[in-house]
Amino acid sequence: MKNTQATKMKTQTFPRPSLLSLVEAPDTPEEFNPDAPQEPAETPGTPSGTITKEEAKNLIKSTKGKFFTVTFTKKDGTTRVMNARLGVKVYLKGGTLAYDAESKGLVPVWDPIAQKETGNGYRMVSLATITNLKIGKNNYNVE
Repeated sequence: MKNTQATKMKTQTFPRPSLLSLVEAPDTPEEFNPDAPQEPAETPGTPSGTITKEEAKNLIKSTKGKFFTVTFTKKDGTTRVMNARLGVKVYLKGGTLAYDAESKGLVPVWDPIAQKETGNGYRMVSLATITNLKIGKNNYNVE
């Protein structure tokens, strides 16, 4: 007589953890899906208009992981419009930057489009060359 319980145990499958559960989650409480539409960041009561580069830096830091749109001039002289966010750590492979980005006037951000296209969505935004910043419904020209 066969032991049916032993046979069932051999064929029983157990759920595998997803890769995302094995990697550090983003700093935001909700789960992040780069393909899902993203809510814009709330702005701290500043109306649209013209701001300084220092104010732009502070507004970017105040987004707290929400998406914003920034227009800036790249090192090669071309203009780039990027939807990005701060604080994404899911795709980090370890290690630290070899330099201090803030002292060079750079803000490290994560771009989901670059992540899809190249496999690495981490980019640097030069504060010195920002021309426009959109956070939520507020659009700022940066001088």
